[in-house]
Amino acid sequence: AHLSQLVMKSSLKSSLVSRSALLRSLALGTVFTATRRPAIAAYTIVPTGSVRDKTARLAEVEKLYAKTPDDPYAFGEKAQLEYDIRQLEQNTKFVASTREQVRAGSTRFLQRLRVPVDDMREAVQFWREGCGALVLSTRIVDGANVTVVGFGPESLRRDDGAKFALELVESSEPAPMGGDHALQYVQLAMPVFRLSRVMAAGGKIESAYGWTQLTAPGGLPLRVRIDESRRGPFVFVAGRVS
Repeated sequence: AHLSQLVMKSSLKSSLVSRSALLRSLALGTVFTATRRPAIAAYTIVPTGSVRDKTARLAEVEKLYAKTPDDPYAFGEKAQLEYDIRQLEQNTKFVASTREQVRAGSTRFLQRLRVPVDDMREAVQFWREGCGALVLSTRIVDGANVTVVGFGPESLRRDDGAKFALELVESSEPAPMGGDHALQYVQLAMPVFRLSRVMAAGGKIESAYGWTQLTAPGGLPLRVRIDESRRGPFVFVAGRVS
């Protein structure tokens, strides 16, 4: 049997500031100033928002940091904002380029995969709490809950856009996946993937040597590896073509 891979254009160059370093800097705040509120620019799997808003907030934080350079929260938020702005600027270039190619008809951009699930609450909990995804929309269609999850908007007109998403459709009879079926698995590459959190959120781990093979609630097979350099976690959808 052959597998067809629909590749998402998600690679970007690695940032000079690693996400793990930012996590450590933010974590320091809980040691020295536990009574302070967490930084506004909290750690996220993929930076969201606009370059304009992030830049405006950075200007405010830089003033605060200049007055209190020993404040770990000010340092952590400053580092996070600087990282977010760099990533969003690169993403903006990708969005603009992709938008023009789609408009010209020279490329097609895969934005969404529809996946049936038998329990929407469990499925959403897995993607939000286990993987750090966002709920992009929720609506009722013909009496069924349809919820879209992803790591940023699908729009080709936003700084944080052009992200792939999963459309979860509540169904009492989910389509079979994996094995001899058409949909084999979805590949992801994420900067952070905690197995304990994934299992607590309903993920069934099958193996975790080098990369993780698991099944999400509803039966969707996943393969996940750690990678800090990608524009978005979704890499490709593998399907059986013969």
